[in-house]
This record gives sequence, structure tokens and C-alpha cells, in this order.
Amino acid sequence: MTEAELLEIIAKAAREGAISLNLSGKGIKTIPPEIGNLTSLAYLILSENQITEIPEAIGNLTSLTLLGLNHNQITEIPETIGNLTSLRNLFLNNNRITEIPKVLAKPLSEGISNLISLTFLSLNNNQIT
Repeated sequence: MTEAELLEIIAKAAREGAISLNLSGKGIKTIPPEIGNLTSLAYLILSENQITEIPEAIGNLTSLTLLGLNHNQITEIPETIGNLTSLRNLFLNNNRITEIPKVLAKPLSEGISNLISLTFLSLNNNQIT
């Protein structure tokens, strides 16, 4: 999928107020910042692509309940993921993540971030030490 095709899909989803977007296995290398315009999305699946970075704009998707970014080449989780207060399922397995950010790793006594709805987190098959 070309960047132009991806931007058109995002623009169409924004116009239609889409609640679900599945772009698995499309050869996507970069998530454009325009993804942050899809504030109605509840489900975003970008699995099995070649994504190396999660854009900060992902933090705008506060209606998300499921975010699937498994089977990519992601190395870091941005702190803005903590804005996703409705997120229940986060799939980040089979990437190249080397550390869990504080937004996901704080002990409960310090507050586990704003991910108050999170019930499932998959980080297996990464490079976390």
C-alpha cells in the first residue's frame, strides 16, 4: 500500500466517522500523523506490517478499546499511549520493543498511568530485558 492510498483510507474513515479500521498485512512502514484524526475509532488493527514507530498522534484516539500493532518492527512505545483511557486490549507482541515505558510499568501504588480500562496487554516476543 502506498502512502497516498493509506492517507486516502484515513481521510475516508475520518469523513465517515468509522469506529473500526483494519489495515493488517498491507506492507505499511509508517503510520502517518493523520491517524490522530480518527477520534471515533474503537478498533485499530495495524498488525503484520513493517511499522517501526508509533506516532505521538496515536494519543488522540481516546475512544480506542483495541489497538493491534503486533507483528511489526516497533522499537518504542510512546508515552502518549497513556492518553488512551478507554483502551482494553493492547497487542504489541512480536516487535522489537526493548523496554516498557513508565506509562505501562509504574507500580499500582504510584498509579499505572491513565490506562484504567486495560485488561489485556501482550508484549511477548520482543527484546525486553
